[in-house]
Amino acid sequence: DELGRHVFHAYGIVRTVKGDFDSWYISKHETLNEIWGEDEKFHYELKSGKECCSPQTISFHYVEFAETMALHATLQKILNVGGPSNISNDELQKFMLSVWPTEKRDIGGYSHNLPPLGKEDIWDDLLHVVKSIAPTVPFTGC
Repeated sequence: DELGRHVFHAYGIVRTVKGDFDSWYISKHETLNEIWGEDEKFHYELKSGKECCSPQTISFHYVEFAETMALHATLQKILNVGGPSNISNDELQKFMLSVWPTEKRDIGGYSHNLPPLGKEDIWDDLLHVVKSIAPTVPFTGC
C-alpha cells in the first residue's frame, strides 16, 4: 500500500506480525530490486509488528485450515460487534484464545501459535493488525 505495508503475506498472521521469516524468504526479498528494479515505496522491504500488514490485506499463505478458520472467525467477530472500535483488546484476545488452534498439526509447519499471555508487545502488535485488517462491511459474495 502507500505506506509500504504488504497485502500478500507468505506466512500466517502471527508469524508475519512477529517478523520471524525464513532465511530463503529474506534472501529473496533482498534480491527483488535486482530482478524488478528499485521500488521507491520500499514494497520489497519485509516489515513486522504493527506495520507489517496493509488494511487492504488480501491473503496469508502457508496457513492450515484451522488457523484460516480462526482468523475468519476473529474478523467476523469484529464485524459483528460493529467494528474494531467496539471491541476491547482484552475481549479480542480472549476470543482469539478461544478459537485459535493450539496443536502443531492444526497450525502447520510454517505458522506459529498465538503468543503466550506474558508477551504483551507481540499481543499489542497482533491485536492492532487484526483490528486494522478487519472488514467494515459484510462480504456479500462474488
